[in-house]
Amino acid sequence: MLIDSAYFIMLTVFSIFWLVSATHYLFTPVSAGSRAVEKPMGAIYLAGLGGFLVLVLFCWQYKVVGLVLLLVPLIFAAVPSIKKIWIDLYAWLPTLQKTQGLTIHMSNDTGAIIQTELECWFAERDSSVFSLFKTFDYVLDPFEKSSHKMSRYQERLMSSKAAYIRITVFECLRDFGGDHQYLRKIQPCMYTSKVSTKEFVNGEYNLEVSAIHVSEDFISGIKLLKDNQMYFNGAFWNVEQSAIS
Repeated sequence: MLIDSAYFIMLTVFSIFWLVSATHYLFTPVSAGSRAVEKPMGAIYLAGLGGFLVLVLFCWQYKVVGLVLLLVPLIFAAVPSIKKIWIDLYAWLPTLQKTQGLTIHMSNDTGAIIQTELECWFAERDSSVFSLFKTFDYVLDPFEKSSHKMSRYQERLMSSKAAYIRITVFECLRDFGGDHQYLRKIQPCMYTSKVSTKEFVNGEYNLEVSAIHVSEDFISGIKLLKDNQMYFNGAFWNVEQSAIS
């Protein structure tokens, strides 16, 4: 009786989901440009889901088989969430390694507003593949120096749990839109570096950003932005000299 109820409840939920998706597909206008590909993809998705429901209906006399079929897509959908929960738990759990606190000292020696991103990368099952787990970002005004005391959680990530830390620095321009202002991040980045977690074990890490650290890709990007009149108030206007005004 319990299996029968579960079978019909899940079949009803999947059927309602299919009807809602079909209604949305039929009554939503076709978008122009790159989004136009969503229409045929939607048809393929609806056909596949419809065929799956027909297959489950044929199993109404064998409800255990039908219930297993209905559970399969739910299991596949749950795997990424379970994986994320497991990684979060691993990152949160304390380590046996003795910690003394971690402070990041940042120095912006340029005339630009910069955004510094500290990215924690984890190794996948295949040790040659890595995925971004967490990013800590900080904004510094021109020639600003600041120190940031990391939490125990951040310290564990950066000093032992992560496979490595990638430091990326972007120049930000202050733009205006309507009645408000915002920071626009310039691509590509000014500077990027892959840092071993061993660098964060001693309790302090110094990060200095100066004009000499500016990458050639960033300089090429600035020239392109200038040609398209999209770089009016940046600190690296004289990119050929890599100078700060």
